[in-house]
Amino acid sequence: MTTLKHERLIVAGKDITDAGTRWLEERIVKAIQERGVAIIGLSGGSTPGPIYEKLGQSNAIDFTKCYAFMVDERHIAEDHKDSNTLLLRNTLLKGGKFLEENLVRPNTSLPIDQTIRDYDTKMRELFKKGNPDIVCLGLGPDGHLASIFPPANIDAANREDAYVLHTTTEKFAVFDRITVNFIVIRKGREQVFFMKGADKVKVWDEMIGQPNHHERWPAQKVIEDGHTTLIASTD
Repeated sequence: MTTLKHERLIVAGKDITDAGTRWLEERIVKAIQERGVAIIGLSGGSTPGPIYEKLGQSNAIDFTKCYAFMVDERHIAEDHKDSNTLLLRNTLLKGGKFLEENLVRPNTSLPIDQTIRDYDTKMRELFKKGNPDIVCLGLGPDGHLASIFPPANIDAANREDAYVLHTTTEKFAVFDRITVNFIVIRKGREQVFFMKGADKVKVWDEMIGQPNHHERWPAQKVIEDGHTTLIASTD
């Protein structure tokens, strides 16, 4: 049976901002020192927002050598309140250090099919610089990863010729989603999951206790690679 080994960093209280920022900063600095560039994948949500904001204020990172891509996005206007692009503008880019031209994101002004093709092309161009150093993730209350929702189509989410997928959901805000696939996420040298509260950790532990259920728990495909860290709060 496949095991789901991972590192766990549990922070007392509610705030994981300092722990999450420090974890990312150390690895970004190391990547730039070792290979001259750092590439990170960023998921949306309220939990990582404060981490991204503090990261964007770092004095240790040479942001001219740091690139980021969006793990998933909603097919809505960039200034919509539910847009992950807006989230990153209000957090990571807010301090003016991270260069907006170094943020690779979907063009949601295009029709959805064109958005997917355009973002796939951008991702492949970015990866000419190298594979991601870090991919930041979350785990939805229903077990979804990025915008790959259970029951997950594992074959479709694991195609080399389709780095970017169009998915849909009726459970959460915004029906049409843009998401990178398993291959992109698993290219990361490390993956980190940010979570807040005992309820989220309970869902995580439920998933860890049910290995080899990829359709139900798509995140298992990532954790199986053995490069995953969970950073979570107790409250």
